Amino acid sequence: ETEKSLGSLGTSIVARLLAAASDITLILDAQGAIIDVSASTDTLAHPENWIGSKWADTVTVESRIKIDELLKEARAGENARPRQVNHRITGQPDLPVHYSVISLGKGGRFAALGRELRPLAQLQQRLVEAQRSTESEFLRLRSAETRFRILFQTAAEAVVMADANSLKTIDANPSAAALVEVTSGKMIGRAIGEIFDAIGA
Repeated sequence: ETEKSLGSLGTSIVARLLAAASDITLILDAQGAIIDVSASTDTLAHPENWIGSKWADTVTVESRIKIDELLKEARAGENARPRQVNHRITGQPDLPVHYSVISLGKGGRFAALGRELRPLAQLQQRLVEAQRSTESEFLRLRSAETRFRILFQTAAEAVVMADANSLKTIDANPSAAALVEVTSGKMIGRAIGEIFDAIGA
């Protein structure tokens, strides 16, 4: 009954009704040409420019097969699995949209209901950039730590690092170990006072 009612309405009215549930609504003829379109201005500045074009001609090359699959499933009366396609926008980045397609009845018309994915894509881009920044910072710190370890191990001066609370040794360089005539490893965990006592002895 709903299908009959929608089929008797003008395409402009149908587009406006369906637009409430999507960012972009395309009304398509049986061949997949756009006969009406409704979109928020934030999503698409001049949606009317698509009218008369094949839906597949508004998207990137790799997205065309997805358009074919959506229309094929809708023509067969199947519940077309939603798919993401990327629209070509002159002078701007591609517009990613997640589409579902429904049949509008015996007239052979279809409605493609699209949800814009640009905010999600922007968020994903920021996450990628944040990950790159984190990895870069990690590599910078790792490089700095490597340089420190080289200086620490080769310094002629005796250097001992101790925990501020327990005053136990957490690291010592070879020069410090040589003063107490033990290996650096045997100094780890000893109270720093014991080390000074050993040096004084």
